[in-house]
Amino acid sequence: MPPRTSRRHKQGVASRERILDAALEIAAERGYDGTTIALVCEATGLPASSVYWHFTNKDALLAEVLEHSYTRWRSSEDAFEEADVGDMRRRSAARFERVRLGLVEQPEFWRLGLRLSLLSGPDEIAARTRFLQVRQDAVDATVVWCVDVLGTPAVTRHPELPELLTKLLMAAGDGLFMAVQSDRDWDYDRLTAELGAATGEIAARRADAPRSRARRRTPRPVSRTPRPEPTDSRERLLAGAAEVVAERGYVGTTISRVCERSGLPVSSVYWFFEDKDALLAEVVQHSFAGWAARQPPWEPTDSAVGRAAALRTVLGRTTRSFADAPDFLRIGHMMAFERQDEETAARTQFLRIRRDVEGQLSQWFAGTLARSPALRDKALPPLLARLVIALTDGLFLAVQVDSWAWDFDAITDLVVEVLEAVVASHEAHAARRRPALQHA
Repeated sequence: MPPRTSRRHKQGVASRERILDAALEIAAERGYDGTTIALVCEATGLPASSVYWHFTNKDALLAEVLEHSYTRWRSSEDAFEEADVGDMRRRSAARFERVRLGLVEQPEFWRLGLRLSLLSGPDEIAARTRFLQVRQDAVDATVVWCVDVLGTPAVTRHPELPELLTKLLMAAGDGLFMAVQSDRDWDYDRLTAELGAATGEIAARRADAPRSRARRRTPRPVSRTPRPEPTDSRERLLAGAAEVVAERGYVGTTISRVCERSGLPVSSVYWFFEDKDALLAEVVQHSFAGWAARQPPWEPTDSAVGRAAALRTVLGRTTRSFADAPDFLRIGHMMAFERQDEETAARTQFLRIRRDVEGQLSQWFAGTLARSPALRDKALPPLLARLVIALTDGLFLAVQVDSWAWDFDAITDLVVEVLEAVVASHEAHAARRRPALQHA
């Protein structure tokens, strides 16, 4: 057999790149189930034999797609490595500047990997496995970074702190990345800057604190509450649709699969719902209504102590509920990561819920800051609301994706401290400005 020529080799490399780029574009829009070899061939103009020459099957192709996207992003991201100099506050700010750059780039491996990780089906997916490996590498590297930034004496006094800060950093990045997919009007430059400053301040404060004599809590693995069996046909359809979309994504969810899962005929779906989109939109709304009814109320308060206590109560319950993977959050996040030309009713419903929650949180923060000079910045209440949404979204993703044990009280305390540090920095800024204005 004659040796492969340089020209043939270059053509093979070019074909492989075309296949990877096309598969990445299709997977970003249609997800795992909606990506097929036929669609890749149509997009590239190459025959199926060319695809199978390079890749064994679709699963192998998508695993390579994720690796391809990750490698491409890493090669550009390394240029933004922060220098290993400066104190904890400066290095935290630099870390969040890298998060901001990631939000600008929006690497597809991040989007595709999180979507695949949210699927709950039993089948092993090579691309998901590869993403989880990449993510674990990122977690391990972040823990090492936290140990380095905190310093040996602080880690000796607080051995739990590097992992706790890592969870916060991962949640912040994932939550903001999720928000970019659906909330383009947020000021991400300011959000990342505020988070960087607040996280650095809290990390420095905790690192300098003496060893606590309080009994250390033992993190417990996430355990999920069994769901009650649905009683009527409509409830059975909603439960069946939620299970199918969790396993197969939006594109892979069909009326026939929902009926098979719920044990009902196709006619029963159209008795209650116009189509699949209306059914999934109702799943989102129904799940949110049930979840919200179980959450503690946001009690009105106008003091810093009352605000921190209320945040701990509500966010503590919220983070614990993530173990049950509420359908509205799982479906909403999966659909937020999809890139589709037409807006679906389920995604629209999820975004409407997010906007309503953001508005309610903004009003609550405005009320709690009524006596604070920080309220001179009218953008502060919505900023705090968006930080809560981003951090809780990121924690939800982490609970679904990462396999570590969770101390929900500890992570809630850290989130509350970060939010309070943001408020404190604005109060300090207002106090500095007041004398300057009086002398002007």
